[in-house]
This record gives sequence, C-alpha cells and structure tokens, in this order.
Amino acid sequence: MTEKNSAHNLQLRQSSTTSIPYPYHQALGFILQRAGVPEEELAPLKQRAIRLKFYLDYGMNQPAYDPAWKLYYPRDLP
Repeated sequence: MTEKNSAHNLQLRQSSTTSIPYPYHQALGFILQRAGVPEEELAPLKQRAIRLKFYLDYGMNQPAYDPAWKLYYPRDLP
C-alpha cells in the first residue's frame, strides 16, 4: 500500500467513525476526484450512501453543482 493510499484509508476510517452527520465522504471524494485520484481509489467513497445535497463552503454566490457527489462548490474552484 502506498503512502497516498494509506492517507485515503485513514480519512475513510475517520469519516466512518464520527457521529457528526456531515457527509465527509462526499466532500472528500469530490476533492480527491478534482485532485486527479483514480476512480478505483474513489470507489469506497462512492459506495457509501450519497443522499444529501450540501454546500462545500458558506456564502457562495452562484455555486457550481456536482451531481455525482451531490454538492455545491465555489464556481472558481480549480
């Protein structure tokens, strides 16, 4: 397992053990996908329920929407 994969697994474990109802797996998956992480590494995040539509940040004007991750994000996000 590479160091990069270890970091992803750690994040996945942390997000599955928290009692806070924030959809961390959606935010994490979206950001990792934008960073170029291969789809097969995103599979564990995509297998988790993606039920909520939510905002990645507060106070965004005319945010863009990613339907795969069901989240709104700043339109100017690289």
